[in-house]
Amino acid sequence: MSYIKVIQKMIDEGDDIFRIAKLFGGIKKLLELSKSSPYLVALLQTKLGGILTCVADLNQDNWKLKKDEVRFQLNFITLDIELVDLDDVQPFNAIVDIIIPELTELNQMKVLYCWLDDYLLDFGAESGKFNDRGLKSKMIWVYVKSINGNEFIRDIKVSDEMVLDIIPNHYKF
Repeated sequence: MSYIKVIQKMIDEGDDIFRIAKLFGGIKKLLELSKSSPYLVALLQTKLGGILTCVADLNQDNWKLKKDEVRFQLNFITLDIELVDLDDVQPFNAIVDIIIPELTELNQMKVLYCWLDDYLLDFGAESGKFNDRGLKSKMIWVYVKSINGNEFIRDIKVSDEMVLDIIPNHYKF
């Protein structure tokens, strides 16, 4: 039986995706092994996926005005997850790739990356919702590694207004 069939069978039988990933050398290795099977890629993306909910403020000078808040949601794929041992609390760090196909220009992706990197320093534990049922009850701090597979360095200051200008309207609510 090929790796692909074994992985598919384990997922279909309800095995935890992170346990499966560990058996095959981690999430990155699991994603590499699945590349030849579009069905398995889609299945893994669903299991490793989630939604990042963010809030940007059009009126940053007066942050108490809730009417100026704009919420938006972005899809992500978990690239890696690690347990962090902090005294009595055992949170996880999730490294994710934001998937937003409408952003095709690298400078727009960089603006979003820099804004998310700053935003998640404050709200990373509250922002991510994971598809995998095994992660729903855990405290998970989300870190963005890439956007549409492109990695960036945070080296520019980005305002909420700048990021809202590049987020397509159908992501906002």
